[in-house]
Amino acid sequence: MQKCPKCGYDEGIDWPSGLLIAAFCLVSVVAGISGPRIVQLGCGVGWFLFLAAIIWRSAREDKNRVEHLKLHPPDAERAKNS
Repeated sequence: MQKCPKCGYDEGIDWPSGLLIAAFCLVSVVAGISGPRIVQLGCGVGWFLFLAAIIWRSAREDKNRVEHLKLHPPDAERAKNS
């Protein structure tokens, strides 16, 4: 979680990181279970969760960057608008 010192914008809870941890735990637990079918299924679900977390984090960072630039425009744009 990060908070902007100027405007107080707060990102909130980092759910993508939690999803990454859950995917890792799922793959680790399933890898300890014997049986090829359940291992394949568990690793597939873990891989899907991992990819979903990466995509989610990327989308969230893009949204946060755009929001930050709205509130804090670069110096060149501020000079141009003045």
